[in-house]
Amino acid sequence: MKESEDEKLLEYEKGSVSGYVASDHVCLSTNTTSCAEEQIWLAIGESKDLDSMKADGILGLSPGKMEINGQSLLRGEQSKGFIDNLYDQGIIKERVFSFFLSDYNDYRQVPMFTVGGYDIEKFAPN
Repeated sequence: MKESEDEKLLEYEKGSVSGYVASDHVCLSTNTTSCAEEQIWLAIGESKDLDSMKADGILGLSPGKMEINGQSLLRGEQSKGFIDNLYDQGIIKERVFSFFLSDYNDYRQVPMFTVGGYDIEKFAPN
């Protein structure tokens, strides 16, 4: 993992996180052919008012450049989001991701995060 020297602050409507821009291989599975190489993400060093957040970092899913407060995460370099990076490296066929969320008490419906497509059965069952 590579880390930048400049600390970045990311503010939400309620709360904020600060940390350092890092890059690493980020994989969709244990299969190393499904990894985005040199993926940019924010390694969290400190958080405020986000006590319930259990995370070590933030990986952007938005399309286009990764920015904080209108500034690119890396000075003078293109910093692609995770989905764009996977697509450009030929790992996924479509620039899409989907979430399937279910009722917390319904153990038959497992929540799912899908990258590169979606499961039509989850969204429009027969």
